[in-house]
Amino acid sequence: GHMAKKQTRRHRLLVPYRVGQRWRAMPLLTALLGVLLYALMWLHRYGLIEGMNGPLLDYLWTVRQLILALIGFSLLLYVLIMLIARGSYVEARPGALRVKAGLIPLNISYSRIGAIKLGQVGAQFPADRLSNRDYALLEPLLPLACTVVELTSWPKEPVRKLWHKFLFTPGGDGLLFIVEDAMLLNQQIDAARTALLAASRRHARYQDPIERAIEMQRRAGRG
Repeated sequence: GHMAKKQTRRHRLLVPYRVGQRWRAMPLLTALLGVLLYALMWLHRYGLIEGMNGPLLDYLWTVRQLILALIGFSLLLYVLIMLIARGSYVEARPGALRVKAGLIPLNISYSRIGAIKLGQVGAQFPADRLSNRDYALLEPLLPLACTVVELTSWPKEPVRKLWHKFLFTPGGDGLLFIVEDAMLLNQQIDAARTALLAASRRHARYQDPIERAIEMQRRAGRG
């Protein structure tokens, strides 16, 4: 068990990571401007600077709690964006496929997975069909390989609303993971899924000889 644990690897999801990189500048800038404004007000209040717009700074001093709240909120937003960006991953665990593309991780049962394929980001999302904004987000990822997971059914959690659109296949019927090593992720998902299927078959074999006979017949028909 120890070796298997060592081999499982969290693959960082590059779409939420890129989104975080783009979004983090705004709250950080807002916080810095807030701090600068607060410093100006404070200096003016205690007569350390002259010749600035006095009445405006005096008025702002009366609502300084609001400015402090804005600074606090901006910093909190910055931390939240960084947590989502850096903490988003997909991991093929022995029991389920774990995906964290936000603050809450979600386990997707291997029994829901119909097929796993290796795709290419640029083929899934052709550059000429992307809006300027989407192209700016995806551009460095377009040459990469990606993991395409076809699902036979969806988890009850509203993942389609919560996750970024580029975590789904263009048709929206499957999951699409853009990671640094898609081939390794494919192998890991496949291995975990196969191991789980084998275990459930062994379990069924002990339980139900009829089911086993049906399964064997089905395999013979397929072969």
